[in-house]
Amino acid sequence: MHWSAEVQGQTVEVWLDLDAEGKAQAIRATVGKPGNALGLVLECVWRAASVCLAAGVPLPQVLKGLRGHRSSPSGRTSDPLVPECLTLCDYVARAVEKRVQAMAEAPASEIRTTAALVP
Repeated sequence: MHWSAEVQGQTVEVWLDLDAEGKAQAIRATVGKPGNALGLVLECVWRAASVCLAAGVPLPQVLKGLRGHRSSPSGRTSDPLVPECLTLCDYVARAVEKRVQAMAEAPASEIRTTAALVP
């Protein structure tokens, strides 16, 4: 599953890799041009989160540790599922959480392509 959003002029690209049962396997996120400092930090955070998932840490527990911290960029986003965030990590964690929740709540007969979950 892939989506992008704007946060304070920064474009955040997010990939959520799911297995056949819909369980999160990895999360990747980038911001800005390749090689920028903010993007490298974000990439490291989500690589560590993916290692936690691979080690069996439940997704809600991984996301809980990455929500709620304050830093710039923050504020309004272009994502209607997460209209405001405290940091880019806060945005990604909350956006993943909302999309996984939407998939879990959708009846099996109404599961759509991941594009239907992307604003």
